[in-house]
Amino acid sequence: METRPAVTGDIPRIMHLIDRAREIMRSNGNMHQWNDGYPSVEAIEKDIRLGHGFSYCGLIYLESGAERLAYQLILDKKESLR
Repeated sequence: METRPAVTGDIPRIMHLIDRAREIMRSNGNMHQWNDGYPSVEAIEKDIRLGHGFSYCGLIYLESGAERLAYQLILDKKESLR
């Protein structure tokens, strides 16, 4: 699996994965994480601009099958999510 800094061209796929993860969380009773539109496209764009967003290219398995991109936000210990 290749790890690389995320680029703005990854955003549509990242948002698709976030939406799918949110659906899976809701279907499993997690109604509290990622509410109110967070993480938004703007938040992901900021992560990428600050060099905090990373894409993992390979096969990431979800309930519905294989996805080809994963996303991770990596923060310095002093930083917060918002």
